[in-house]
Amino acid sequence: MNIAIFTNAYKPIISGVVNCIDLMRKFLEKKGHGVYIFAPYFHGYTDPENEKVFRYPSLNLTNKVKFPVPIPFYPKAEKFLSETKIDVIHCHHPFILGDEGAKWAAKLNVPLFFTFHTQYEMYSHYIPLPQDFVKSASKTLVSAYTKKCSVIITPGTAIEELLKRDYNITNQKIAYMRNSIDLDAFKNPNKTRIRKMHSIDDDEKLLVYVGRMAEEKNIPFLIDAFVKIRREIKSKLMIIGEGPELESFKEYASKTPAKSSIIFKGRVEYSGIPDYYGGSDLFVMASTTEVKPLALLEAMAAGLPIVAVSACGASDTVVNGKNGYLTSENIDEFAQKTIELLKNQELLSKMSEESEKIADSYSADAAMDRLIELYEREIFLKAKLQKQVSEA
Repeated sequence: MNIAIFTNAYKPIISGVVNCIDLMRKFLEKKGHGVYIFAPYFHGYTDPENEKVFRYPSLNLTNKVKFPVPIPFYPKAEKFLSETKIDVIHCHHPFILGDEGAKWAAKLNVPLFFTFHTQYEMYSHYIPLPQDFVKSASKTLVSAYTKKCSVIITPGTAIEELLKRDYNITNQKIAYMRNSIDLDAFKNPNKTRIRKMHSIDDDEKLLVYVGRMAEEKNIPFLIDAFVKIRREIKSKLMIIGEGPELESFKEYASKTPAKSSIIFKGRVEYSGIPDYYGGSDLFVMASTTEVKPLALLEAMAAGLPIVAVSACGASDTVVNGKNGYLTSENIDEFAQKTIELLKNQELLSKMSEESEKIADSYSADAAMDRLIELYEREIFLKAKLQKQVSEA
């Protein structure tokens, strides 16, 4: 099969969506399929020669956020799509290049897949318009887009229910397919390199968070909870990632009594992330906007227990009381559960083992086999319908 993937975000941006797409490309190609990426141009970045990537012209809307917005006109991509036998188009956003992908799916008469990665209404604060209007419009946009799709893929069961309830998506095909990870990349990480690099004592617990530094990630909540944790447990909090709010989060942390124990690492190349998990004792997350965060799965694959605010993404990944704890969005409760776990080394070790076991079910090989089955089914149904129309 030849698969065209349309996305508004791709390398060198580091995010869960980008990592998901790159993993898809890697494992689909490993299974013998042709994968072509259609993404925005990122100034100063050159794709490796072996990658089949088409970069649309783009604009940076602000200097603060390095997130190029594509202009959906690129003759080289149009020529390629017109001349190449594309079997499936798979979009990862419902706008701009998502619309471009939908246009080509209709033009080529091939199945259109859409993976729902993001609750867009939760990001309405980035648009300087009345928030109720923006939230409503984003849901309407997503709902309208799904009507063009052959299959909507949801990486979590909670999200499937959300689509039906909040987006009124009831007549389209919805396929549940777990987000997946390259398990081998996170098994047996180096457990001492990062601790030595940051002078973390052997008797000191290290809590880690990996993600984008943005308002919706609820980083001040983690900082406030850590202030309470630090009073009870000798520990440090390492926050990994970059984003528009990185400096404001640093400033926030600098005003707390735990400031000397909070490490903002900033951007870390994806290949280096496993060792940060390996040197840590616990993964913490307070975001309530996630669909199925890959960082959570990666941390589990590396053997980390989890303490997270209970919300979509965490609630259908973490098994409460088995490989970690799910809490309400209450700082005292979050801190207390974390303290309880860190004080009990036997429980911490047991939950570490359970995290690895649960992560094993998120194998990328198995997920890509499932995706290929979905692709092949829709190609067959499309061909069958076309034959019926031509014979009518």
